[in-house]
Amino acid sequence: MKESNVKQTVEPLKSNTSLLGSSKERLVATVQKQRIVCKELEGRIAELEKEIERNSIPIDETMEKDILAILADGGDEVNPHVNVFWKQQRKLLSMPKFGRRYHPRIIRFCLSVHAKSPAAYRER
Repeated sequence: MKESNVKQTVEPLKSNTSLLGSSKERLVATVQKQRIVCKELEGRIAELEKEIERNSIPIDETMEKDILAILADGGDEVNPHVNVFWKQQRKLLSMPKFGRRYHPRIIRFCLSVHAKSPAAYRER
């Protein structure tokens, strides 16, 4: 009898569970759990944004012009793969950062570089 008076904790629903047959308490517990997860992820995003700001390198106008001049100079003796890479880089520079879509060749190239030497992607 004493055990039945003890309030049982309500567990949140699993991720793919149907909501139709669930009790109100379980739905509330699920929403609370998801809010905690979202808050933790938002905190992690804020930390990463601060780290990006701390580690970013500012580029002045002259350096930007130099980079664009290097990208504009195609050269005839360039490998066709490198030529596609430079064209895609020029295209990506002209697009906003949230609308970028990478060419499949560029993705394959990056994966092959990473497969050969993951250290190529590390700065330090």
